Amino acid sequence: MGKAAALRARLANYFSPQVPDKTRYFLTKARSLETLVCRSEYEAFMLEYTLIKEHRPPFNIVFRDDKRYPYIKITTGDFPRIILTRSLENDGAVYFGPYVSGSNVRRILDMVHRFFKIRTCKRRLVEGKKNPPLCLQYHIKRCDGPCELLVSRAAYGEQVAQAGRFLRGEYAALLVDLRARMAAASADKSYELAALYRDQIAAVGELSEKQRAASVRADDSDAVAFASDANRGRVCFYVFKIRKGHITGNAGFVFPVAVDSGPEALARFLAEYYKTRMDLPREILVTILPEGHASLGRWLSDRGHPLRFRVPQRGYSRDLIALAEKNALARLYERADPDSEKLLDAVREKLLLTRRPECIHGFDVANLGISIVTGARVVFLQGVPAKSLYRSFGLQELEDKDDYAAMSELVARSVRRAVQKESASLPDLLLIDGGLGHVRAARKGLSLLAAARLTTPKLLRGPDPSAGSAPPVPQAARPAFEIVGLAKEHETVILEDGTRIHLKKSDPVLRLLQRVRDEAHRFSRRLMSIRHKKRSLRSG
Repeated sequence: MGKAAALRARLANYFSPQVPDKTRYFLTKARSLETLVCRSEYEAFMLEYTLIKEHRPPFNIVFRDDKRYPYIKITTGDFPRIILTRSLENDGAVYFGPYVSGSNVRRILDMVHRFFKIRTCKRRLVEGKKNPPLCLQYHIKRCDGPCELLVSRAAYGEQVAQAGRFLRGEYAALLVDLRARMAAASADKSYELAALYRDQIAAVGELSEKQRAASVRADDSDAVAFASDANRGRVCFYVFKIRKGHITGNAGFVFPVAVDSGPEALARFLAEYYKTRMDLPREILVTILPEGHASLGRWLSDRGHPLRFRVPQRGYSRDLIALAEKNALARLYERADPDSEKLLDAVREKLLLTRRPECIHGFDVANLGISIVTGARVVFLQGVPAKSLYRSFGLQELEDKDDYAAMSELVARSVRRAVQKESASLPDLLLIDGGLGHVRAARKGLSLLAAARLTTPKLLRGPDPSAGSAPPVPQAARPAFEIVGLAKEHETVILEDGTRIHLKKSDPVLRLLQRVRDEAHRFSRRLMSIRHKKRSLRSG
């Protein structure tokens, strides 16, 4: 799906001798062309964005990170709370974020509660109505006790307003306000209150110095840069957030996507990144202008104030975007272990895979007769277990002990979840605990997903023996899910076409496969054991 002001020129680009391999492969699969006429470029941009989100076409770049990033939320009510949340709601509250690190959010919240004395309790407090008793936070001087009406709604609201300025990075205005309050408290001989303001000034000043950037521009802006590696099929976008001349945040996002067009990829990322942000900048600094930057800027401006894109050529802004590029490149390779990359290259070579298996999903089925059948999926990223992505599945009770049907259901449910909810960890290789029958059962499960249109058919399609001498598939467009089995007998690797590969017991490739298989075996029996204990307790 795409948009074009001149359709003839856009189509001519597809047949240029310099087109990327991905486009050349895409043309071998194209069968027809449909067009929709729009009244303006802006309308075309909106329609394209909506259709791509709805249909997720396999040859369009779609950046979706399944993490639910944390936000800081100032709730509504007479005595608001300031809390961490991972969901945005249209409830009238004020949100800050998203933040990349949950630990950083908790550190910020600790400072907010400690220095601005914002309540942490979940009581529903209303002005003029007591809700005792006082909790520990009051006694350790981290709350002023609104539950016992020890602080007025107006005074508490001032504390929340100060915390809001702190979260927005408005340090200069906040410091002026705090110094005036400290002087007034000292003049009234309220030395304990003055000491509190002194501590707040010190904390804000320290944080301000850590984030200070001597900017020649006072406008709020973001700097966005990216780096990609076509061989690894990865791209990283890095964002610096500048508010009131200070770098108040930074974030890096790595996606398993090969990039052919930099402007197109940048436009897709910016649309996804800024669609949920509450604090849009007035200017976005970029290395290159995103595709359709005028329409994209207008779309973002409709959510608040005017916004523009700029490619800086000199000065501080250029230094800032260069720093963002450097960080994007570092983040892209920061987890790359040379030894693990050599091992994964060896896996690709010896198992005749089409790409390096940076993400391996291992599957195993465990059963206790036909009454309890469970399955498990384990995930290895760069050859290392990613235990946060492990999943257990309670499989349907089967009429007889049918391991193949259980494996088919397990793979179908797991891959459906990965495609719909965990796109950042889509598998390059599916490792099945079993022989050729289990491998074919796994492929059958993927075929059922494709037939039901629950995910993209091209991601699920296996090798086509009738393809003959078809042109080689470029890495960015090859089937994402390749399947092999590891049979316990003689520890033989089974490919989908029935080929058997015998590896030496000391081969690091075999050891990695055994580790994935054994981890899936262990994890599948964990859920089976839990269910067996529950059933035993009920029957007892």
